[in-house]
Amino acid sequence: MQHSNDERGEEDNRLIIYPYGDSFMDATYVVRQLNKIVNNYWRGPWNSYSSTPKQVKDLWWNEFKRKFNWNEMEEDEVRRIFKKKAGDHIQNVMNKAKRSQGKPDFITGDDWTEIKRIWESEKNMQRSEQNKKNRASSSLEGSATYAGGSINIGEHKKRMANELGTEPTYIATFERTFEKKVKTWISDQAKAIKEKYDELLMSTAIGGDGGAESELVVDHMALWVEASGGMKRGKIFGMGSLSRVYTTKVTTSSSSGAAISRRTQLDEQVTQELTQLRHLLVEKDEEIRVVKEQMSHKDEEMRVVKEQMSQKDEEMRVVNERHKSLESQMQLVLRHLNLNPDEVPPVPPTNQIGDGHNDDQ
Repeated sequence: MQHSNDERGEEDNRLIIYPYGDSFMDATYVVRQLNKIVNNYWRGPWNSYSSTPKQVKDLWWNEFKRKFNWNEMEEDEVRRIFKKKAGDHIQNVMNKAKRSQGKPDFITGDDWTEIKRIWESEKNMQRSEQNKKNRASSSLEGSATYAGGSINIGEHKKRMANELGTEPTYIATFERTFEKKVKTWISDQAKAIKEKYDELLMSTAIGGDGGAESELVVDHMALWVEASGGMKRGKIFGMGSLSRVYTTKVTTSSSSGAAISRRTQLDEQVTQELTQLRHLLVEKDEEIRVVKEQMSHKDEEMRVVKEQMSQKDEEMRVVNERHKSLESQMQLVLRHLNLNPDEVPPVPPTNQIGDGHNDDQ
C-alpha cells in the first residue's frame, strides 16, 4: 500500500522497497532494520513468531511501515515477506541463544527465564528431536550447508550482477554460495546435485542437434529442479529465497499456456463463425440479386405499358382535336347560312355523311 504522509502535510522520505522472491531488493539493509524493530519491541517470552501476541506483531508491522514504502499492489507480498523475515530472525536469535546459553541484551531477565523453561519442557524437546529427523531426511547424505553467510542467494545474485555487469547464470550463483573458497563443495549433497545437473545438461545437448541453437532452448532451471529432486515444501535445493521467484514463473507460464490454449480455441470458434456468416451473406446476396432482377423485369414491363398508354393518349388527343375542328367549321357554316344551330340536326359520323353523299349521286 502506498503509505503517504500527505494527509498530514509532511513529505514522505521513507525508502521504497521491492519484493524479490522470499526477500527484498537491497535485502541486507531492509532486513537489518526489520531485525532492529523486532529487537526494540521484544517484550515477552516469545521463542517464535507464531507465539508472539497479535498486538506485538501489529506493532512491529506498523514500525516497519514508518520506515519503508512500497507499491500498493505489493502490500500482501511485502507483509508475507515481513512475517517470514521476522520469524527467521526470532528463530536465529533463539538458536544462537540456545547454543551459547547466553541471554540476548534486548530480552529481559524474567523473559529469559521463561524462555529457558519452555526449551526444557518435554513437549519442546520432542518437537526438537522431530525437527532434527526432518532436516536429516531431507538431504541425500546428511544436511547440506550454505556457504553464503548471512546474505541470501537473491542478494548474492544481485551483487554478482553488479560485479560482472550482466545477470549471472543460476549455476554461477549456486557455485558461489555452495562452494568453499578452495573450490570444493560445502557438502556431498551439493556436489551430487551439481553432477546430476551436468549429466542432464549433457544428455539434453546430445538429444538436440549439437549446435548453438540447441543450447538456447535448454531450460536450465527445469534441469536443476529435476537434479535436486523437485520442490519440497515450496523450496528447491540451492535456490533459497529464489525458489518463490521460480515457482511464480512456472505458475505464470502455466497460466499463460492455459490462456493461450483458451485463446486458440476462441480464435478457432470465431473463425468458424465468420466462415458461416460469409456463406450466409453470399446466399443473401444471391437472393437480393434475383429479387433485383425480377424487379428490373417488372420495371421494363411497366415502361412498355406506359409507352402504350402514352400512344393511346396521343391518338385520343388527335381525335379530340379533329372533332373540335369539325364542330368549329360547322358553327361557321351555320352562321353563314343564318341558321339556328339548335334546329340543325346533329352531324352524322364521317362515314355516314360520305355514304349519303354517294346515294344522291
